[in-house]
Amino acid sequence: MSDETERTHLTERALQGEHDVNDRDVLRALAKRWPDEAMRKLITELAVRDLYRPDRSDAPGALAEVWPDQATRKLLSELAARDVYGPDRSVALRVLAEVWPDQATRNLLSELAVEDEDEYCRDTALEELADKFSDGGTRGLLTERAVEDKEALVRVTALGALADKWPDAATRKLLTERFIEDKETRVITLEVMAETWPDAATRELVSRSAVEDQQDARSDQRG
Repeated sequence: MSDETERTHLTERALQGEHDVNDRDVLRALAKRWPDEAMRKLITELAVRDLYRPDRSDAPGALAEVWPDQATRKLLSELAARDVYGPDRSVALRVLAEVWPDQATRNLLSELAVEDEDEYCRDTALEELADKFSDGGTRGLLTERAVEDKEALVRVTALGALADKWPDAATRKLLTERFIEDKETRVITLEVMAETWPDAATRELVSRSAVEDQQDARSDQRG
């Protein structure tokens, strides 16, 4: 197969969305092998159109790897902030945080961690903040979202990040409080505590949880 024939073949596969989860690197392969303006235009178009295509989420990473310039950054920032599909906003956020971990990216992450309507995007934003900007400002935001976010997924992520980055008495106190007050997250919160502070106090909480679970099961049977 000639070079041009192979390019045509792979491009057609990319346009038709025929590659599956076992061949998810076709866009990156195209970009790295033929990094010209026509290829960039193709991958940019795939990044912004055809919602719900399984390959659409591969485009931001391919663009950032081969063309890590301001045009790509601007596109990914727009996708992260305004794309209608939450999972693709999450992908754009991860790429931005990896390639451009600066104040502008931090501001975007902080904004979307609170304001994005999609729980997975808020979750991603908090993960990237904890990973790339683990300072007092991020700790304060994580502490807030661990209590105030409406979705258990996001609250659990915030608690886990706090335990990972700041495993001190204040974090332990917060997790203990959430174990008591937040029934939706208590099981995972207890798992995080057992991994971070495997001592007698945590074992007591484990025993308490087991007793309360048995009591709840009996109540459900009676009901």
